[in-house]
Amino acid sequence: MFLSQIENKKTGRIFLQIVESYRKDGRSHQRKVKALGYLDELQKEYEDPIAHFKEVARQMTEEAKADKAHRVLTLSAEQRLVIGEERRKNIGYFALSALFHQLEIDAFINNRRRYLTFEGNLNHIFQGLVFNRAIDPASKLGAWKARGKFLDKHDYSLEQVYRSLGIFLSWRDDLIRHLDSQIKKRYGREDLLTYYDVTNYYFESDREDELRVRGRSKERRKRPIIQMGLFIDGSGLPVTYDLFRGNANDSITLPQMMDQSVFQLNAGHTIYVADRGVMSGNNISRIRMQHDGYVISHTARGADKRFKEWIIRDVDTTRSMSALSIHTTRMAISSTK
Repeated sequence: MFLSQIENKKTGRIFLQIVESYRKDGRSHQRKVKALGYLDELQKEYEDPIAHFKEVARQMTEEAKADKAHRVLTLSAEQRLVIGEERRKNIGYFALSALFHQLEIDAFINNRRRYLTFEGNLNHIFQGLVFNRAIDPASKLGAWKARGKFLDKHDYSLEQVYRSLGIFLSWRDDLIRHLDSQIKKRYGREDLLTYYDVTNYYFESDREDELRVRGRSKERRKRPIIQMGLFIDGSGLPVTYDLFRGNANDSITLPQMMDQSVFQLNAGHTIYVADRGVMSGNNISRIRMQHDGYVISHTARGADKRFKEWIIRDVDTTRSMSALSIHTTRMAISSTK
């Protein structure tokens, strides 16, 4: 990749863009990767735009090569292990890496990190945190110590990991929008039903702050906790999330999540599915005022024998469950009229 400078013959202005060279059918071709803008306008933001974006093009070339290289794994039958040396590598994360690139999370981060004066590679740090959280959840320190088990680059310090967290948080809303756009484009959203639930996380420290306070822990811990509310769509794919004080009641988290979801994702009419602890009278009233629907999940423990037998019946189970889904959906829609 290289920086291309195109002069407008009429105005004399120079337009900058990053271009990639490639070969196809034995011939050399070029394609535009990123339009940057006119040189005179970029000089207002950068002391030397040409030098800056030449370096950006060089970094993009290195990252493209690294992305291609990390997908190739070569094993030698003659290679011997050294006793006492830890050389185990995890290759199961390749599936996560493929998904990471399919959703273009790497492009999202790279497009933003180039304009920051940050020493470490934020894309590598973010990948390391995500992969470790999915495969072997641990603290940030634990994730940094285990970074060598992945075959990707991990040349970043623990200090850079901690410093990156504030940057990632500032990108949160944009990243959620980006992921929603990619999921809609690649997989589609089943947004008729939106499921909502709340869980919590505890901390080893006894110190409390604005977010971490003692509350009703689902693990019955006496440590400070935080609450997390999560929306998922009809396919079980995450939509958005938010964090709340540890002592917040589950029912008061839903209105804020509804506001956030509509604001971030421009959600249309939907049917909210949640348990009785979330579906308070105020929340139901609000849902109905928005002309949306609701379904309250309920345990079958207290149901009569006939209903329990119908739920676990093996014969024509799919049709029975489909009928139940349609029935509850109709009930929810009718409740809004």
